[in-house]
Amino acid sequence: MDIVIDQVRRGDLADPWEAHAIISSLYNWRDVARRSEAVYDGIVDAVTLTDSQRMRRYLKIGRIVGPLFCLVLGLARIIMWMCERLVPRHVRKAFL
Repeated sequence: MDIVIDQVRRGDLADPWEAHAIISSLYNWRDVARRSEAVYDGIVDAVTLTDSQRMRRYLKIGRIVGPLFCLVLGLARIIMWMCERLVPRHVRKAFL
């Protein structure tokens, strides 16, 4: 922060419009939109795994990491279950 303040005081900062022009030339917005669409389409077409399928996949990762990931998934599910019990979904939706 001190460096930027010193640059402002000395007038060493680049012109914002010049910086904008440089950044704008780096992006082809049609290409950005095309790539974003491809990502969204991939998400829509993705298969949703059950927890047991996901755990079987995790166990294939390795002798330590696989069971560790299964443990994390199990704990996350328990925490989500507890949160759901404490504040049910219909109550949360009322506040949104």
